[in-house]
Amino acid sequence: MLFTFRYHTFVADHYQYAASIGPLALIAAGITTASAWLQPRAAAGVAQFLRTAFCTAMLVILGAMTWHQAHAYRNLESIWGDTVAKNPESWLAHSGLGRLLIHEGRFDEAVEQYTEALRINPGDVDSLVSLGNALFGKGRQDEAMAYYERALQVSPDNPESHVNLAVILANHGRTVEAIEHDRKALQVNPKLLAPASTWRCTWYASASSKKHWNTTTGRSNSIRTNR
Repeated sequence: MLFTFRYHTFVADHYQYAASIGPLALIAAGITTASAWLQPRAAAGVAQFLRTAFCTAMLVILGAMTWHQAHAYRNLESIWGDTVAKNPESWLAHSGLGRLLIHEGRFDEAVEQYTEALRINPGDVDSLVSLGNALFGKGRQDEAMAYYERALQVSPDNPESHVNLAVILANHGRTVEAIEHDRKALQVNPKLLAPASTWRCTWYASASSKKHWNTTTGRSNSIRTNR
């Protein structure tokens, strides 16, 4: 709970339920006390009218506030946007909004959100990788590669960074390096399909060179196959 309050505050409004018990009890006691005090002093029915009017006004005000707050929960983007607006120093909120924007292909906006997330928390691996993904989506592969490399400096076993680096390296014709990164990704998570597929493609692409391929054994001379 403390973690979400400090960094995330994702739909944390429900934490107010318990905290509101005290103020609501005081308001109810105040209404009852005021009504009892007015009863013998006011004309017949006035105390009841005032009590009803006050309660009605409270219901209208609270209902309007609830209606206004409900707009924040229309969809994921509105939830993340509301969180960022209320807690601009939440790197998790910026990261969450950026992830949604990437899925929608809005790479420019995603870059802005992940840049802000990394300003707040420069060592967040997910934000480093995702900013790389957004830049890759914009066709800025060299910049994307720099963020994948930074992610690997923080977390050398991050499979997504290895996979994405392998794709860029293969696109640049650096097949041996691409194979190495795919191999490392598969060592971390043998169930990954993307690096296995890319690994085979880059492997066979480099097979034309005897430097990397042994026609007798069918194995690479410079890197070994994944176990």
